[in-house]
Amino acid sequence: MTWGSKNKEAQFNITYICEDAPLDLLYGIKTGDKCADSDKGVELGTVSGCSVSPNPDNNGKGKVEIFTTVIGIRAEHGLSINNNMYLKGKSIPLIIGDSVFNVYISDIK
Repeated sequence: MTWGSKNKEAQFNITYICEDAPLDLLYGIKTGDKCADSDKGVELGTVSGCSVSPNPDNNGKGKVEIFTTVIGIRAEHGLSINNNMYLKGKSIPLIIGDSVFNVYISDIK
């Protein structure tokens, strides 16, 4: 998807959404934590911030928006990071620190 492209590596901001996870894990996410794709072993930058919302039914779980900064190459259909394509809507198991979150990519800027 990026072969023959003249695009250079640049810094991008990716927003991940995790719809349901234990609050203690969500509140453990810190700025500067490293991120990685659990399936592919690809480093996906560092956390630049997050926003946690507890579930209204008070079941000890919540939703989080995770903001990250990563180096990649803009491709025709998304972002290439270490020759792996990442697109809006793609679901991945995201490792942050020593926890794994089932997330989807909601934005790439």
